[in-house]
Amino acid sequence: MGFYSIFAYVTTLSVIIPTLLAFFKLKSLDTSLRLLSLYLTITTLKEFVCIYYSYNQWHNIHIYNAFRIVEFFIMPFIYYKSFTNKKFKEITKYAIVLIISVYLVNLLFIQGPFKFNTYTIITGRISLIIITLLYFFELLQKVETTSLYREPMLWISTGLLFYSIGSFLIHGLYDLHSNFPPDLSRKIWAINSILNLFLNLIYSIAFLCKPQSQK
Repeated sequence: MGFYSIFAYVTTLSVIIPTLLAFFKLKSLDTSLRLLSLYLTITTLKEFVCIYYSYNQWHNIHIYNAFRIVEFFIMPFIYYKSFTNKKFKEITKYAIVLIISVYLVNLLFIQGPFKFNTYTIITGRISLIIITLLYFFELLQKVETTSLYREPMLWISTGLLFYSIGSFLIHGLYDLHSNFPPDLSRKIWAINSILNLFLNLIYSIAFLCKPQSQK
């Protein structure tokens, strides 16, 4: 097993860190963080299954494709519950409907379950980028802007914004860079591994925060 493979496994399993933190702090979490806890728990189980498939040299793309509905439903729904601006809630609701529609059509009729579902990823990532930017806009409109570093949703949104941009470029263009030379392709996926590690560390910080107010 080469360096890139080991690095990918380690960064993938870094999701265990925020998942354990969520478990130990579950009673004190608000609705948004409880939803994130659910997402991370499902993600952890999915990663173990995919690693098991990979270890046995079985194809696991269909597992990742199936998981997209969990990711692209729960994460926007967290913002739907967090937003106070009614227009932003409406936009998020329509985004969820759009993502689910693209997911089902793409999975059943276009790319199918055994091909990397790039159309779903592109739709989901663009939606999450827009939603996180809406969160930052709403946050700037609030008067109580002191101690922002204590706001879990600020950390979540920061991590998710950077991750979504990177994931959009890497996963959304999968069909393009999958034809690159093997060494270059490994380096691209190493960037994806770094993004995974970054996002999981940000989620961990969010669980360690003591929010200024409960939703």
